[in-house]
Amino acid sequence: PDPNLRLLTPLTGETAVLGEPITFMGTVQHGGTNRFQLQARSAGTEEPFQTIAQRRGDLNLGRIGLWETTESVAGLYDVRLIPVDNGGVRLESASCTIQIELISP
Repeated sequence: PDPNLRLLTPLTGETAVLGEPITFMGTVQHGGTNRFQLQARSAGTEEPFQTIAQRRGDLNLGRIGLWETTESVAGLYDVRLIPVDNGGVRLESASCTIQIELISP
C-alpha cells in the first residue's frame, strides 16, 4: 500500500452502528492530485462507488472525512480513499480500500 494514501481508522473488518456517523482518519498526500474522495459500495458487488466525503489538499494524520450512514442499509461495505488528478480523473490504481460492516442498532 501507498504510505501517502492511508486510512488509519476505522480498520478493515470493524463494525459500525447503522445511523451513526463514521469518522475516517488517515493520510492523503499524492503528487499531481488536488483532491481526494472517500467512496463506499456494498461489498462483493460491481455497483458503482458512491462518494461519501471529499477533501481538497494534502493531509498528514488527520480527519479525512465523515460518513453519515443514516441513508445506508445494514451490511458489509467496501470503502475506498481515492486521489483525483488535476483533470478530474480518479486514480483507481492508487486507491486504498477497506471493508466495514454496518450493523442495525
